[in-house]
Amino acid sequence: MLEIRAEHHKPSQLVKRFVAASNPFGFYPDAFFPNQAGVGYELPSLLSPLKEHQNRFTIFSHLDHGLSGGHKACHAFLSGIKVSDARRFSDGNISIDQKMAGWVGARTRFSSLHLGNNADQSWTRNGVQVPSEGDPARIFDALFLDNTADARAAQRLQMGLDGSVLDAVREQAKGFARHLGARDREHLDQYFTAVRELERKLRMNANWIDRPKPEVKLKRPQKGEGQKKNLPLYYELMALALQTDSTRVATTWADGGNLLEDFGLSYPSYHKYSHHGRLPELVEGLLKIELHQMQCLAKFLDQLQSIPDNLNGGRLLDHTMVLVGSGLANGSSHSTHNMPILVAGGGFRHGRHHVSPEEPEKRVPLNNLYLTIAQHFGLEIDRFNTSTGTLNGFG
Repeated sequence: MLEIRAEHHKPSQLVKRFVAASNPFGFYPDAFFPNQAGVGYELPSLLSPLKEHQNRFTIFSHLDHGLSGGHKACHAFLSGIKVSDARRFSDGNISIDQKMAGWVGARTRFSSLHLGNNADQSWTRNGVQVPSEGDPARIFDALFLDNTADARAAQRLQMGLDGSVLDAVREQAKGFARHLGARDREHLDQYFTAVRELERKLRMNANWIDRPKPEVKLKRPQKGEGQKKNLPLYYELMALALQTDSTRVATTWADGGNLLEDFGLSYPSYHKYSHHGRLPELVEGLLKIELHQMQCLAKFLDQLQSIPDNLNGGRLLDHTMVLVGSGLANGSSHSTHNMPILVAGGGFRHGRHHVSPEEPEKRVPLNNLYLTIAQHFGLEIDRFNTSTGTLNGFG
């Protein structure tokens, strides 16, 4: 295995932001990965919507987490660790977005935002899945609609309660635990730790209750169904959340939706098209779905590039790292090797197709890239989960 020494970076004086966008089935490899390495590569068909930003993003080949299991490993996209293996690591299977969100803390109203239906990519260090929200209207309300006086009073009461729920049941819990096996006691302890962490976050965020939420020009969106309607709204809401400094960490997820109506396809299942077996009809349908995702990403990058960064100067994209990929490299073969990875913005040197060694014995973990991103964000860490160092040649 190729070992790359980690540099211990000092936190940046600039305010950095992080966005992760993914889907459940990867991208069609022949249309995602360029044929040439380095600079000046020809954009493959899926990346053609990003032409105006080619010098603002990097494509990575031969990065992955070294996992197997197909769909059962997809949830490890942002962590590199399956839930079943989390106990072997000091930070469990914490995902990179939650590592950053913990560092941001209460500096923003939301330490992180998660947009999309049933996304399972964000995990706390306690092995708890962070829920996502798929209704753009509810997301808008949380970000930009002020609560009523009664609702704020109820929040203050909830967060101002003396003591802890756990303190109230401590003795009962101890008695209950005596009758459990070692595995169940471990699960109970993980649950109590997660509750304690939630209580800490609630108290930490209490100062935001009476602060007015920012006003934006976007009208309250209507609830849509599927990625054709919702994905553009997710991106627009994330851009506004970053612009107003409501959060500095966000993730989004492209699910299926009504493929017949949205894309004029013959079958309703995104899963069916991703498992195409190279049948031309299914490949053509899959590329329509994936091209839409890239078109939405292109508009998002357009928007970030057009918005002044009021905290740092320059443009919002200059200080926002946008990670795009999937926990599944190839849906048709269920492969988790050579995952499709793109990073845009954030102040990195871009415009390259970064190719890591393909040989198994020289494999570079995807978490090396995540460690590089985390340090660039400002975290003073020299390891992230399964990383062996930072990513050589990217920075």
